[in-house]
Amino acid sequence: MDFFATNRFNESVNKLIAKKKHYGCALSHIYKRFHNKTDTELFDDGYKLNGNHPIARQMKVRVLSCGGNAKSEGFRLIVFVHKDDKKYYLLDIYPKTGPFNKSNMKKDERKLCLEELLAEKKNNTLFTITFDNKKKTIVLKN
Repeated sequence: MDFFATNRFNESVNKLIAKKKHYGCALSHIYKRFHNKTDTELFDDGYKLNGNHPIARQMKVRVLSCGGNAKSEGFRLIVFVHKDDKKYYLLDIYPKTGPFNKSNMKKDERKLCLEELLAEKKNNTLFTITFDNKKKTIVLKN
């Protein structure tokens, strides 16, 4: 599957990793969460926000926190995955703990994420995500 990110995701993750003490591990934990997963695993893994659609899903995916492993901690990724196109889009990220904590993303915010995705696909302004196996992290490129 090919991975992409929206500008919203890029801004959110950069804001998080700037706070190294609390969130500096975000990119490496995203790497660990998605690296070497099959297309089927990627399509089925996460809390489905738009039901069990057979081809396209918006999902909330849990990613480990920096230092903690509790289920209620960590980061939440809002993603969109399209099974037939084999494309995986990171739309936004937020932490459940720390100074930027957020309990949940509201439905209208998730809808806005999808609208931004459509606009950025149309304008060809999405970030391409690659997996750096040496550093065990993800890299976003314009």
